[in-house]
Amino acid sequence: MLYLDSFNVFMQEYGSDSGSGGSGDGPLSDVGVGDPFAGFTFTPSNYRFTDPPRYFKANDPYYYEVDNIPLKELHENCLWLRDQMVGLELNVTGISTSQILDLQPSVNSADRVVRVQPGKFIGRVNDAYGLAPLFDQLDLQPVVDVTRNTIWEPPSITVSDEVFSTIVGQTVNNVLFSNGLYTNFQTHSSEIQKDAGVIVFNYDSLFLNPNPLSISLLPKISSAYWQQTSTDPSLQQLAVDFCRRWQGVFRNSVVNVSDPLEVEIPPFDATDYMDSAGNPSTPQVRIDLVFAYTHPIDSSQTYLLKDAGGAPERITSSRLGVVKGAGQFLTAQEGALDITTGSEIGSNNWVGQSTMPNRYYDTSGSLNPTQSMGIQAPLADQVGDGLTDLPFPGKTTGLSFPSPDDLLNAAPIIAQDAISNDLITLGQSVLPICYVIVKKDSTVLFSEDIIDIRPFLRTAELAYNERAGVGAANPPLSMGNPATSKAELYTTVEATRDYFISLLQTQSDDFKQIIQDNLVIPQATLASVIRDNGSAQGGGAFFPLTFQSDKTTYNSPSLGMSTEYTNVNGGKVFPDNIDGATTVRLIPGIYHIEGNVTIMPAAVLDSGYHKWYLGILDGTTQVFPATPTDARTYAFFDHGDSYRQMTGSISFSYIHGVNPTDTYSDVSIVLKSDGGQTGYINGGLTITRLSNYDGGAGPMPGAIGV
Repeated sequence: MLYLDSFNVFMQEYGSDSGSGGSGDGPLSDVGVGDPFAGFTFTPSNYRFTDPPRYFKANDPYYYEVDNIPLKELHENCLWLRDQMVGLELNVTGISTSQILDLQPSVNSADRVVRVQPGKFIGRVNDAYGLAPLFDQLDLQPVVDVTRNTIWEPPSITVSDEVFSTIVGQTVNNVLFSNGLYTNFQTHSSEIQKDAGVIVFNYDSLFLNPNPLSISLLPKISSAYWQQTSTDPSLQQLAVDFCRRWQGVFRNSVVNVSDPLEVEIPPFDATDYMDSAGNPSTPQVRIDLVFAYTHPIDSSQTYLLKDAGGAPERITSSRLGVVKGAGQFLTAQEGALDITTGSEIGSNNWVGQSTMPNRYYDTSGSLNPTQSMGIQAPLADQVGDGLTDLPFPGKTTGLSFPSPDDLLNAAPIIAQDAISNDLITLGQSVLPICYVIVKKDSTVLFSEDIIDIRPFLRTAELAYNERAGVGAANPPLSMGNPATSKAELYTTVEATRDYFISLLQTQSDDFKQIIQDNLVIPQATLASVIRDNGSAQGGGAFFPLTFQSDKTTYNSPSLGMSTEYTNVNGGKVFPDNIDGATTVRLIPGIYHIEGNVTIMPAAVLDSGYHKWYLGILDGTTQVFPATPTDARTYAFFDHGDSYRQMTGSISFSYIHGVNPTDTYSDVSIVLKSDGGQTGYINGGLTITRLSNYDGGAGPMPGAIGV
């Protein structure tokens, strides 16, 4: 409103003298500093403003024209005021935040309470916790599954019967809080098509969108679809589906603070700045931040990132919070050095600690119920030398100012398989209102302790991590290099996968031939001489033959050998030395055992007709031949002379398998005769490891090596 007595001052300086009348078009550029009309631009008027109006004088005649002069001047003054206030425009410039009453902070200089006037602001809604199940999500399958033909599949969104009943007015049990975001498409229609490795962006064909597109189908003009179940939606419809599913999270909404708010500022506490010995340091001020939580008018409740007995705190109207400008300091954890005095920083112990990743520091400090957060306040910005050019001239401050909104703003995680009561869906946004200078040895707050920072009554659009993620992209994001969406990414992956599958299928025969022709996997082999001491007694039972002068090839440990077999043969396929042994230990796998044995009878003259039998034992179990009677083929005869025994030989070849469940196998070559014969025995043995037990190459399943 205008204060009429201020015109007195104005017209005395720029108007007429001694009641002769003055013009309302005086030189406003000459208005002095401190004048009530500084900043007002007066609109030109056809009327004159006269101050003071003419008064009757002692010698004035009693005549109506003379009597009407004061009335006419008063009437013209009113018309001039009307032009300024109603008929034409009154331009007001140069108004500071101190003259805006909405959400204006103040103190009464008698306590520590900051009071905030009612008002309105626009805030971003980040809270998606505890939503009423008006919309639900089906098909909580994995977001990405590369084994599916379509790697990424959007979910199906259902609209509850309560929503339809609320829309048509059948029931009022639920409040939909309709804000328009559920009704209209928000993005242009688009789909990604792939063909033989080529990615093409085209209009979405769902619901037969025509090409070219018409004005009536543009977003904000065309209405989104309302279906009981939205199955396999287009990207355009999916955007609205998810908006409904999470009830417009991330939207902008009006916040109405209908009643005055207040919050108590904690007093200055020197123990917030102490060293390890408990000695308070000497800072003089602390800078706190007062803010308002966002609670939108189109929601019945909002949850905060504050603990209320194990659950998030719930509010139904906006309220104030405080970020304490100190109160948290570095505390050593897991045996880290105490650095609060600074003496350890740079020491030998400090340098040595840099290689100990389990040692760290975090912040600690208690807050009272009225505080939402505390920050570290480095002492150097107050107790250091040469601190000049403070950010607010005329006010004694430190340099540790809580970030206005990034400290408290938090974006929820909205995942395809998230549910509304997951704690990850909690988010919040705040409106910073003022900084408070909390002075040492001051028990109350004064008006000069308040720094009003109301940012045009609107919260930040993005949380810090979101803005930082976009800003740190390299190469930078732009219209020429836009961000890649999930649909584009996974469709590209699918196209790449399908292309290579097709390529490999058409060239599989060529690949197989190349592998067969060029892939050589060395096989471990053992070769040994078989001997006896010259007095082998055939008898009726098997006796083992002795190995001598053995050699191995490709017997080195393999990179693919499991640790459970490293204790067998020292991690090798065959033992390093079996000279003089009667068994050879084999690790699991498939082996080819082959060789020959020559027997020269000790007694050449013998009237008997004798047979010698050969066998292969795994431990004490005969594995070759399958039945003892098969050994009859391994014999030598008297060559028609019943009194002369002839030298004979036996050759053998056998495929032997060692199951991994057995860990190892002890193989021996054994002989026996059908009578009490003796003979001199000589021969050779070769054992080759063909493959793993499962048929794969290498010393262990799944490994290729030597």
